[in-house]
Amino acid sequence: MGLPETVMDQTVTPEWLNAKLGITTIESINIQPIGDKRGFTDMVYRIHLTHKNDSNAIRLTERQLDTIVMKVADASIGHRTAFEPLHSREVRFYREIAPLLNLDTIPKCYHAYFDKDKLRGNILLEDAGRPIHKGGLQRDGFETVTASQAKRTMTELGRLHGTSLTRMSEIPTDMLRPLERDSEEIRKAFPVFARTWRPLLGEEVLGRYERAVDAYETKWLAQKDGFVQGLVHGDYRLGNVIFCREEGPEYTSQDQVGQDLDAANSFDEGIKASVAQRHLAKERLGEDAGQLSQSATFNGSVKEPAAVGTLESAGGNAPVTGNSSLLSEKLHEINGNYPSKSGDAGIRAQQNLGSAASSKLEDEVSKLRFRHVDWQTVSRGPALFDVAYFLAMSMHSDTRRACEFDLVYAWYTACREAAGPHFPADLNIARCVHEIGMACIAVVLVSVTTLDKFQASEVPMRAVAEKLKIVSEILIDWRSLDEQCSLSLSLVLRTQANRYKP
Repeated sequence: MGLPETVMDQTVTPEWLNAKLGITTIESINIQPIGDKRGFTDMVYRIHLTHKNDSNAIRLTERQLDTIVMKVADASIGHRTAFEPLHSREVRFYREIAPLLNLDTIPKCYHAYFDKDKLRGNILLEDAGRPIHKGGLQRDGFETVTASQAKRTMTELGRLHGTSLTRMSEIPTDMLRPLERDSEEIRKAFPVFARTWRPLLGEEVLGRYERAVDAYETKWLAQKDGFVQGLVHGDYRLGNVIFCREEGPEYTSQDQVGQDLDAANSFDEGIKASVAQRHLAKERLGEDAGQLSQSATFNGSVKEPAAVGTLESAGGNAPVTGNSSLLSEKLHEINGNYPSKSGDAGIRAQQNLGSAASSKLEDEVSKLRFRHVDWQTVSRGPALFDVAYFLAMSMHSDTRRACEFDLVYAWYTACREAAGPHFPADLNIARCVHEIGMACIAVVLVSVTTLDKFQASEVPMRAVAEKLKIVSEILIDWRSLDEQCSLSLSLVLRTQANRYKP
């Protein structure tokens, strides 16, 4: 009897791993869960490998592996059915797209397979090392990044997007954005979302979400196909962006004394359950479960956003260099004064990416391994959606506000360098600001359709509500709901453009 195509954690064997890795040396294995052993839709394990002491054993890999990471499709049949398109997409990414990009920030894949009939699959990946997140936990239990980590992340994201621009003709054209909702579905979900969260969010915050619902169709859907199109990760946040080291204990949020960690777990599980419920509801209505998104097909052209219109180029087409702290201050003047907190000035001074202390922190961060992981939501679409998603989901508001334009410049320069002649000739900083601002609308509304029926105990409910408040603040800071948002920001950027000429 031959070896099975797929295995679970209880059934993986040295023989199976030898076959899938194309080697003969593995003698025994020790399998351990990573974190709480699950990703968004998978269970994730680190497998420690013990090799035979046989000099005649043939190894076909570049080096003898000590560890490997294995992803296993969710064992729940309901979840496996709902997430089949996502499992299939990630396997397709590692098989077809990752080799085209050939980036060291994407884990090397040794084996990827998913059986659509049995709804089971495995992915064997390079073990990048032990993840560490030095941003720490907010009071609500959700992890955030530091300014230095964020700059490294935006630089690597720019490399990823720029490289994808050079290979778009080879990337499958049917990679639609999964889980994207049409405006009708969002409008139907919002009343339930409002009933669930009004007591905890209050009318002011809930009003931001309601205004975003109105803006989703008139702004985001109306303009997104004209934005810069590239490869979009789709769930670009801390957890799917990891900083790794080879040695030392694995970072776990349990190490933070006095933190209630039910919030983050409930948040992830709530999203997971919501997606599964929506899939089953569609199935009952006879809809095609595989069609999880509306078309966002790349058309090969780049249009100027209507809101920017005939504004002169802000920053021109030359690479942007230097520190943008003055520009950040100008943005603050437009958006008004932020509420200050005790010690806020000192925090912002430390977070300024031009400071000597931060330069040292950047050096330390640059020495860590960096990886983009979890490619189940990858698609072709508006590339700057990933930038907006990370800014909203992975940064404390004070940290983001202190350095967000430094981060945009980091993305811009890295993307331009990686794309070379494929970089859009009309993509300037003002346009980046506009597209990020519009993407913030779609990013914030992810919560409306995934957390509308969220239920948990009181502590996680309050923690998730605090997270929802923080995420919604990006709409105000980036003037995403303001009709004059792009015009105002572009004028400021144009005024400061001479400061960033090479």
